[in-house]
Amino acid sequence: MSYTAEHLTAIHEAGHAVVALRTYGQDIDGESVSINPNLTHGRLGKSSSLAASYGDVEGYVLSLLAGYVAQRRTFGGEAEASEGARDDFEKVKEYLPFTGMNKAKAIEKTEELVSKHWREIEAVAEELIKHRELDAVEVSLIADMTVGQDAEGMPVTVVDLEEYRANKQRALGRDLE
Repeated sequence: MSYTAEHLTAIHEAGHAVVALRTYGQDIDGESVSINPNLTHGRLGKSSSLAASYGDVEGYVLSLLAGYVAQRRTFGGEAEASEGARDDFEKVKEYLPFTGMNKAKAIEKTEELVSKHWREIEAVAEELIKHRELDAVEVSLIADMTVGQDAEGMPVTVVDLEEYRANKQRALGRDLE
């Protein structure tokens, strides 16, 4: 099966975002994920929810690997050729020695996280294709809607996401005046 670069990028970036969310939790507030062209790197996609400053080096490594693992789960060998995956592996090489894991163990742990949160990753990827960019609150709401509740056990529905987006648009409109 052939996939578009946009779909490949959406799965990759959603993998990063959801694993970062489920690893770091609230520490990704203010961050975003996008499938828009990344002019800095000359390709599609970016997930700014990844930063080693969170202090959880293992979580950072797992988040970096999540894009590749999500791609591989969906696209098989095409994930190996992804420029984003190659860039992520370069960063993983730098931080992996500080985790006490080897590459195989890190990929195994990431595969477990991606499998556990697969429905959330697919839902975030679908929304990325529709909206091109999501902020951390949107990622969290979409992921929570997929499982039906937030971390505190409170129900989360599409109404919550729509209300958030409407409030965000109103706030942006006020900022433009």
